Amino acid sequence: MRTNLIKILVLFYLLALTLAPCFSQEETEFLQTPINHSKIEGGQDKLEKPSHVENSTENKISDMESSEPSEEESSVKIIRWLSKFHPISSHFPIVLIIMAGIAELLFFLAPSPTYSYSSRFMIIAGAISAIPVILLGLAYGIEFESNSSSLTLEIFWWHRFCGISTGILACTTATMKELNFRKILVNSHWYLISLCITIIFVLITAYLGG
Repeated sequence: MRTNLIKILVLFYLLALTLAPCFSQEETEFLQTPINHSKIEGGQDKLEKPSHVENSTENKISDMESSEPSEEESSVKIIRWLSKFHPISSHFPIVLIIMAGIAELLFFLAPSPTYSYSSRFMIIAGAISAIPVILLGLAYGIEFESNSSSLTLEIFWWHRFCGISTGILACTTATMKELNFRKILVNSHWYLISLCITIIFVLITAYLGG
């Protein structure tokens, strides 16, 4: 049995020697190259991408990311652009509230329904227009804070405080005027006092902002 097995092995060896010249040198080297088992997972070889392909892919991705601005950057640009309208838009509530005070003064000197209707319209319009002006001022202050000295920042904070207070006072005064117009608030003294305080805050805010 062993003799037959040895004979079979010898025959296979001789057969391999006779077939060896049939392979080229490159094929023989390829067959003799050991398999790298570290690159085999799940019975499939991992194909490595050339370095130039990976670099070109990364460059394309980075170019796409840099060419497309993010939503956050675009929203910041829109806010900065809108904030530039704060100095211009602030004139509307300033003029309307002051003219409401002048209309009430004329009504006191020469009572007429025209002055009363005029003051009602202007104080309500001034209170409504003060709201977007305050919002634009808050947006304008974001960039202003980073490019100002300590003294300028102190004035800026007082301007912001008086501006927000003016908006609250204007809405309160407009509400009191409407209640007085509808005879719900009989005593108009509180309305007149609130209007005077609002006008004072308007002047202080405009002075600090200028």
